[in-house]
Amino acid sequence: WYTPEGLEDLLKRDERQAHEDLRSEPFNYGFQLRDYQQAAIQAVEAAIGAGQREMLLAMATGTGKTKTCIALISRLLKAKRFRRVLFLVDRSALGEQAANAFKDTRMESLQTFADVFGLKELDEQKPDAETAVHVATVQGLVQRVLYAAEGAAPPSVDQYDCIVVDECHRGYLLDREL
Repeated sequence: WYTPEGLEDLLKRDERQAHEDLRSEPFNYGFQLRDYQQAAIQAVEAAIGAGQREMLLAMATGTGKTKTCIALISRLLKAKRFRRVLFLVDRSALGEQAANAFKDTRMESLQTFADVFGLKELDEQKPDAETAVHVATVQGLVQRVLYAAEGAAPPSVDQYDCIVVDECHRGYLLDREL
């Protein structure tokens, strides 16, 4: 169920204005994006604007997936299209790598992404109100959703507005049943 705060946030959100802001937002960051990275970001933003809820962005090794993703998430948060993003990984090592990228990537005015938007890492069970990005593993999320500790409520549906799945293509639930 939605929380009262989550419903209030949905009512305040102006998706149309957010998409207008995205179209006019320049690609000026503390790092350079290649043309195909900008095109990928614009394609994802257009799909979100058209109401599409699921997208696959496939990029070869070494083509800058992490920087593309950091720029995309930054744009979506800055335009207020989303309030909080879950960055889901399948291994702790990938989560640490992603968290380090968020903490080290300089955006605007030499501030890092984590400084601007806030970041919760793998060891945190849930984000606080000010956190815009939460890095978690599939296993940790499954544990919180399906096997919550007694007396602990599973995450509400409004805890995250957007979920970015980074290479989580293994069947963990099936593996557990086997």
